[in-house]
Amino acid sequence: MGDPIEPLSSVYLETSVVSYATARLSRDPLIRGHQELTRRWWDGSRHSYHLFTSPATVSEAGEGDPEEARKRLEYLAEADTLEAVPRVLALAAELKTFLHIPEKKGPDAAHLAFAVHYHMVYLLTWNCAHLANEMVRRALADLCRERELWMPIICTPEEMIRPEKEC
Repeated sequence: MGDPIEPLSSVYLETSVVSYATARLSRDPLIRGHQELTRRWWDGSRHSYHLFTSPATVSEAGEGDPEEARKRLEYLAEADTLEAVPRVLALAAELKTFLHIPEKKGPDAAHLAFAVHYHMVYLLTWNCAHLANEMVRRALADLCRERELWMPIICTPEEMIRPEKEC
């Protein structure tokens, strides 16, 4: 499964999405809002897409409290897991350097690499520090254009919820 996926509404799920979908609701109003939006997307929209994830996401989701990890992994079981081929790993290392992603946040570069290599239409995330960030999107777009690589749409669940009614 080392070849790019045909872009048929494919969504790459990054760890923060399943974390927000499964976690106990936060007291922090911003985080709670993100959790509620994620659950709304998960319950109402996920079936409209072909879901994908990676060993990087599965590894991150499996860390921490065993019961919480079990819930995250249960959600990820709905997604096809992409193969960590050498080209993805090399691209992840390059993106980590190019985007100045800190060493301890290395999986963020891996998420980008999987989405780029496998031609995911969307990379769905709540990670606004290293992924769903306009500066990252712009730098990644420049690199992808220069290297003739696929550029996924990096967005949050909030951006992918279908409107209930017109504005």
